[in-house]
Amino acid sequence: MNRVILVCGAILLALPMVLGGHATVSADTGDNNSHQAVQAWPIDLGTSGGNIFDRSMLFCCSGTLGSLVQDGSGNQYILSNNHILALFNEGDTGTSLDTGDPVNQPGQIDQQCGQDGVIAHLSDFVTIKTSRGNKIRYNLVDAAMAYVVPGSVGMDGAILDIGPVNSTVMDAFLAQQVKKSGRTTGLTNGQVSAIDVTVSVGYSKECGGASNQTAYFINQIRIEPGSFSAGGDSGSLIVEDVASLPRPVGLLFAGSFSSTIANPIGEVLNLLGVQMASGTPPPPPVTGTIAGKVTELLGGANIAGATVSVDTGQSTTTNGSGDYTLSSVPEGTRTVTASAPGFVSASTDVTVSESTPAT
Repeated sequence: MNRVILVCGAILLALPMVLGGHATVSADTGDNNSHQAVQAWPIDLGTSGGNIFDRSMLFCCSGTLGSLVQDGSGNQYILSNNHILALFNEGDTGTSLDTGDPVNQPGQIDQQCGQDGVIAHLSDFVTIKTSRGNKIRYNLVDAAMAYVVPGSVGMDGAILDIGPVNSTVMDAFLAQQVKKSGRTTGLTNGQVSAIDVTVSVGYSKECGGASNQTAYFINQIRIEPGSFSAGGDSGSLIVEDVASLPRPVGLLFAGSFSSTIANPIGEVLNLLGVQMASGTPPPPPVTGTIAGKVTELLGGANIAGATVSVDTGQSTTTNGSGDYTLSSVPEGTRTVTASAPGFVSASTDVTVSESTPAT
């Protein structure tokens, strides 16, 4: 289910073709104002949004900001599709987490091609491989994520009409009851009708362009009925249909009048190297201090200007008396290395704790 497109004040739908008995489709966008409206910070997800550069001379496009994920350091990201956040492989991830392409809420489609409301920056995506002629290259996911502007998204990752979701994911199974909350159709309920599905999807290189870029996906999830989603719902998180803290199942990215197609959420998280947000970032690591002096092995003379580094990445240089201090070093057994021009480097192991500086 692709992004929605705005042209001359009217809403059109650009929906990928899903083969295997399905046709290229279009649908009514519905009227889910809460999912398309400007939200006060911190926002809930399951809402309109997209890359602010997803536009052409005549069109602008948007999709759904699906859910909240985080990496091992506690950095939080909005999860959606490559074709929503990363301009079908063309988005700029920048040189740091907060310098990639801006992502706004609501998307351009819901502010008449406006670009206000930046809440995140594109940070990573899984490249979609296209196929030409008889050369078929298979994909597993249509996924991307954007680093959250601090304070812009609720830390519990709540989704409109669903609330916070479980940080534990699950595999889809036949006849499983599921739900999703998306930009166009809001909260809908459905049932898994097939797993391990292979589909062919047509993408366009630019907003409003012809869907002539064919990509094949394997091991996908199919959900019915067709009313489960519509154009603009791409990027929505699909979860099990339970009242509270539902477990994530899939990432919606394509569909037709008769069904919706989703990536298995476990594969999405694995390829992006993240996990579902747990509600709050993990606590900062316990750290301590290492202090000491660098001297010559023979004679014991102090060495000024020596570089002292620890295996966790911190480093410093010694002062005129050969003394140094390294702070904020994660606790545990650490290897400290000293080096200086004209000398052979030396290393030693120390135990770092929060209460007692290591010397």
